[in-house]
Amino acid sequence: MSLHIVFSICFSTLLLVGLSINTHASSIPDTNISVTQLHEYCPSLPNSCGKTAPCEGQIVSVAGRIDYSNVFSHATYPQLPYEKFFLTDNKNTVEVVVVTSDNESVFKKIFDSQNQNQNVIVKGTIVGINMPTMKSCRRGIRLELRRVDDVSFQ
Repeated sequence: MSLHIVFSICFSTLLLVGLSINTHASSIPDTNISVTQLHEYCPSLPNSCGKTAPCEGQIVSVAGRIDYSNVFSHATYPQLPYEKFFLTDNKNTVEVVVVTSDNESVFKKIFDSQNQNQNVIVKGTIVGINMPTMKSCRRGIRLELRRVDDVSFQ
């Protein structure tokens, strides 16, 4: 077999693998998905710190419930350098970091709905995060909420 044919086969294989990864990444639907579905579309990858997952940077709407024991606003925790909450569907959880121009309004919405036991829809950008462990490092995800109107209750 000539070197040209081997090169062509290798290049074609790499191209097909690349296309299948991109197809998977673009398969996140435009409709609301659950937290579990988000993790299925964009799974945590072992030994992948620093590598960008195909789903990173995509905007997605995720439906679930707020885990009110894990809501961290500057009003309640002024010493923290971030403001975030956790969204759950009772099977999986995703961290939602609030980076709007008016985080106070986002957390007001969250706390105002606390006793109403409502579902929430969060529209956010998928961001990759490195999660080091003792012997390896996994690439995980979180959502960045960038607009006050991108959190709504049902």
